[in-house]
Formats: sequence, C-alpha cells, structure tokens
Amino acid sequence: MKHYVSFHSGHIPIWAFFDVLTFGEFNMLSTRLEKTCLGEWFKYIVDNRPMTKSLLYIDAHAKSLPSFFQTVQLLRNASAHNSRIYGKRFVYNPSIKLENSYWTFYERKSFQLSITEVSKQIHSLFTGLMIMRFFFACMSEKKIEKWNKFVYKLKCHISKTKFVNLGGYLGFPDNWFTLLNIETKN
Repeated sequence: MKHYVSFHSGHIPIWAFFDVLTFGEFNMLSTRLEKTCLGEWFKYIVDNRPMTKSLLYIDAHAKSLPSFFQTVQLLRNASAHNSRIYGKRFVYNPSIKLENSYWTFYERKSFQLSITEVSKQIHSLFTGLMIMRFFFACMSEKKIEKWNKFVYKLKCHISKTKFVNLGGYLGFPDNWFTLLNIETKN
C-alpha cells in the first residue's frame, strides 16, 4: 500500500486491497469511500471489460457497488461454509430497483413486474448469481470461460435433477441459462 501512496498519489487499485483485507473488511471500506473514488472504481470495472463487451443486463452505477460487493460476499460465505442454498431467502439486498432494465430481460411466466415481486426476487439465489455474473463479465477472457463452464455444469446438474423447483426462492427465470451465460464476441 505504501508504494501506491508514495508513487501513485494514493491511487490504490481495487485488486490491491484483497491482499490485505478480508472480503468483509473490503465491503465495509467500499461503503465508506468518497463518491468520486467509488465512481472511478466503477468506471474502471465497466470500461475495462475485455473484448467481449457482452451485455451486463443490470443497470448499475457507482452507488450500486457496495450492495453488489455485499451480495457476492454473502453468497460466497453461504456456499463456503456449507450453508443451505436451495430454497433459501438470502439477506443480501443488491441495488436493483423496479425501473432497472434487468427486469425486462427476466422472463418467467408467473412473474409480474411489481414492487412486491421485485422485493422477493432481490433475495433469490438467481439474483445473487446475476450480480456475480456482472463482475465476471468485466474480467479476463479466461475468467469468463470459467464462469461459463460453471453455468454449463449447473445446467447439466439441474437437467439431471427432477425435483429442483427453479422458481420460488431460487428465483430462476425461464431464460436463466441465456442470462447467466456470458456471450463472448471475437
């Protein structure tokens, strides 16, 4: 960190924090950053996407980042600590409002765009995965490839398991595979 303070006028790249902070500490830091710093991070994340330039699906802005970071942290903690994921209503609350264009891509027969439905959907596994997808879409081609492999394995696992109800608290729309997969354009 001293290097960035001394030689880069205190401009510390977002990735450098992960060497010294836990995910929780990083999230706490992100909520206390000046708006300009958060805005620069957001611009860097979105503008420096690899050549894919695929759809992000979620209209996001700098103020969304702390809630997105927390979503990833809570989903990661649930899976890393063997918590129940199937049928769970997560406590994360990513900043995706009713007006967000994300909901225009979300196709499920029983889904009616309303405050009640959106507030239920926000806490679903699928929304957490879409937030993770948002960040993966901004990563290198190799990371995108790993994400897409995960999504494909998930699809195969779901197709083999007959009792999985993708709706409800899981919140998967009918077009879930298309939304989660990151299309790469060469």
